[in-house]
Amino acid sequence: MTSEPSLLPRVDRPDAEFAVVSSWQTRLAGVQIAAQALTAGWTSWPEGLLSRTCLTGLDGQSLLEYAQWRDEASLIAARPVPTMLAGATLEWQTAYRRDPHDPSRVPCGLGGS
Repeated sequence: MTSEPSLLPRVDRPDAEFAVVSSWQTRLAGVQIAAQALTAGWTSWPEGLLSRTCLTGLDGQSLLEYAQWRDEASLIAARPVPTMLAGATLEWQTAYRRDPHDPSRVPCGLGGS
């Protein structure tokens, strides 16, 4: 696993079976602080978590979190993943699974290359 930052996640990762998408609303001073707070208490990433991306909204209060997981067992074993934020509300969260019958399709139903 690499910890190099990038602007956007690679949604067509062949090793990612699940993608979990969460939407947050925060009352913190800024969403950048909220994005950093999501992982502030981690000493290491949960086993099987391949990537985690936080996209900040233009309104200064919304945050979209996109996490990619190796497989269902890793996702279940890691629950609860530390995602609680003081001063923030989880609006919605959903998980997408790669289609096992069509590996060219990535989680979220986006076509692979």
